[in-house]
Amino acid sequence: MAETQGPAVSPSLVAPFPLTRYFVVTGLLTTFVVAAFLVWVTASSIRAEILPEYESFAERVAKNLNHQVHREFILPTLEARGDVDLDQPEVLAALDAVVRANVAVFDVQVVYFFDLEGNIRYSTNLEHRGSRVRDNLNFERAARGDTSSLLVNRGSPLDVSGRPGSVTLLETYVPVYALDAAGKETGEQTGVIEVYQDATRIDAEIQLATWRTGVYTAVAFVALMLALWLWVRKAERTIHTQTDAVLDANRRLAELSADLEQQVADRTRQLLRAETLATVGVLGAGVAHEVNNPVASIATCAQGLLRDLKEPANERETEWREYLEIIRDEAFRVKEITRGLLDFSRGSERGAETLDLGELLAGTVRLATPRARQDGKRIEVAEHEPLSLRADPAGLRQLTLNLTLNALDATPAGSVVTWRAARVADGVQLTCLDQGPGFSDDALAHGLEPFYSGKPAGQGTGLGLAIAYAVVRDHGGRIELSNSPEGGACVAITLPLEPPGAPT
Repeated sequence: MAETQGPAVSPSLVAPFPLTRYFVVTGLLTTFVVAAFLVWVTASSIRAEILPEYESFAERVAKNLNHQVHREFILPTLEARGDVDLDQPEVLAALDAVVRANVAVFDVQVVYFFDLEGNIRYSTNLEHRGSRVRDNLNFERAARGDTSSLLVNRGSPLDVSGRPGSVTLLETYVPVYALDAAGKETGEQTGVIEVYQDATRIDAEIQLATWRTGVYTAVAFVALMLALWLWVRKAERTIHTQTDAVLDANRRLAELSADLEQQVADRTRQLLRAETLATVGVLGAGVAHEVNNPVASIATCAQGLLRDLKEPANERETEWREYLEIIRDEAFRVKEITRGLLDFSRGSERGAETLDLGELLAGTVRLATPRARQDGKRIEVAEHEPLSLRADPAGLRQLTLNLTLNALDATPAGSVVTWRAARVADGVQLTCLDQGPGFSDDALAHGLEPFYSGKPAGQGTGLGLAIAYAVVRDHGGRIELSNSPEGGACVAITLPLEPPGAPT
């Protein structure tokens, strides 16, 4: 009988989960991510709050400058010269004076006048006059009538090359329109004025708010992490204590389980032994009847020999020889019957052996035939190819004999119990067929359960099929109950050529 023992779990094999370390690392990463997110949100909020004010201021400066240039430069120049030609040094100087005078009171760094094609018509940085702006989205928006602003860093307020610098500026592009003689806008856009403002304050406020947000967030999270860390450490100690208790209980449970499995294996062996002895008792009457005939023949022949000893030997020699042959044959017959019964009742502790299935079934037939003859029944083994496997001899003898006796009980007088053996893909298959009424639906569902019996009370232990199932299971095989199409019950047993765990 196979024995199974579950492995005990040792606490040393289970590494404790580093809860505190995991919590600290996770908390620091969370703090960094949350702080970065809040810093970004804060900076965006400050920009969204302050930039419109600067942009609105730049727009007012540009429109005021447009009006002042129209009133103080364009109208007087047209009246004095008839046209405005900025290529004339004195005309350009007059415009520059008007612009600088009007932006001097404001915190304006640079001013550009663009026509709608992007040409710089005027700049407080006179060197840029005559240049043209290209691929500037802010200018393009302003050329379509929308004010547009952008924070930039410049090395110098007069540098429009786009090179990174240390001065933060806000450049605002404002659309400007033609004015009539009264100074009112006519609705016709004539160009774009770009105003550069010093935005260092914006940058400083953003940086200050960013640092404050980051520091406050970090301090708050660190304080929270410290409090949670203290709580987690306490919880971790409790968890480790409880885990150790669980592991110890699991170890003791594994030991108890192994002990229970050993007890089950021992009880199963005892049950198999008890069923074997019970089967011997069932076979006893038939064996006694079978042994009685050869013993009677032996006794008769012996009496004849004793009687004939009184007569001359030469006259009775032939008859004595016949008597001796009868005594020899009947004695060997008794020997075979008793040897089979003793082998069956003795059991085996030798483990798996190579068994010839033909010999196994022949031995089963010899043991069960006396019982079959009493009821006028027969046991046959269908022809089959030579088959062998490694198995427990006692277990398979018990298996085949239990199934044979069950089949004899179900088979009516004058019928036959048939054994078949065949090779299948996963081993060998033994099939026991009777000519009785077959299995009921309840027997098909519960026939392999211990103490289930379809026989009348007192006529069966209910262990025959259950023990057969246990033997087949321990050999790594399977047992199937069904009803034969020709009538009668069919028990099919499939066994591997090597039992589980057998050395190869």
